[in-house]
Amino acid sequence: MMSRELKSIRVKNGLTQEALAEKLEMSVTAYSKRENGQIEFNVTEIKKLKDALVLNDDDVIRIFFGSEVA
Repeated sequence: MMSRELKSIRVKNGLTQEALAEKLEMSVTAYSKRENGQIEFNVTEIKKLKDALVLNDDDVIRIFFGSEVA
């Protein structure tokens, strides 16, 4: 996962870790560990993150799999 890119998108959306954690229905500590790459997001969390940050499928693939869609 590309942690820096996820943080950048979160900040561009005007969200703190606290605000995004609330949208994802998890603690700030749990979100922080995921954003920093210590724990992986599960599929349900990725779907919620996609909605909260208004990401498209290409964004999700780039952030979580580190590659562009051909």
